[in-house]
Amino acid sequence: MAANADETLVGSNGRKVILKDDGSWEYASESIFVDTKSGRRAELKVDGSWEFVGLAPVQEDTQYRELDIDVSVVSADIEEYLEKVGSGKNTRREAYTNFHLDVTVAQTSDLKLVVSEFNQDGIRIRDNKGKIYPVIAIESESSQLKAGDTARLLVKAKGAPGGLVKTKYLRINIDEDVFKTEQPIELEIEYDDLDISRTRK
Repeated sequence: MAANADETLVGSNGRKVILKDDGSWEYASESIFVDTKSGRRAELKVDGSWEFVGLAPVQEDTQYRELDIDVSVVSADIEEYLEKVGSGKNTRREAYTNFHLDVTVAQTSDLKLVVSEFNQDGIRIRDNKGKIYPVIAIESESSQLKAGDTARLLVKAKGAPGGLVKTKYLRINIDEDVFKTEQPIELEIEYDDLDISRTRK
C-alpha cells in the first residue's frame, strides 16, 4: 500500500491500518472490511454483526470512487461555432469542451456539497498535447448533494482541440477541495468517443 504518513487505509487483508508519521503502523480496529459487487463497502465487526460504511474505492480512466463519493465521466462533447468573416472565405471559430459528470454521495456519508460553491479554478481540462482549456462554468439541476444523492454536472471549458495533429484524449483534473476528496481526481476520455457538433452562423 502506498500512502502518506498518518493515513488510515484498508489493507489487502481487509483490516484498517494507520500509517504513522514516525514510520510505524498499527491496526485501527479489529473489524474487517469487504467490498461488494455493487460497489459498496461493508464493515464486518468482531461481534458478528456488519454494516455498510460507504463506497468501495475505485480508480479507472472514467471513474473515481472513495468511501464518501463517486465521480464518473458520463460523456464529453465539443461545441464548435463557425462564423464567416467579411466577404472572403475567412471564418472565425469559437469552441467549447464539455464534460458531463455524475457525482454520487454515499448513503452513509456526512458529506454535503453545494454546487454554487464548487471552485472552478480547481478543475482543469487538457488534451494529450498539454494544452489546457480554462473552465468557465459548472452547472447542475441540483443545487446541493447530501447522503444518497446523485447529480449530473456540466463542466464547460473555453476552447477545444483542433489543428493538424490528431488529439488522442481529453483529461479532467479535479483538486481535492472541489468535492472534498482524499486526493486529486484525474479522469480521461478518448477523443474518438467525443460527440462533436458544428454550427455555422
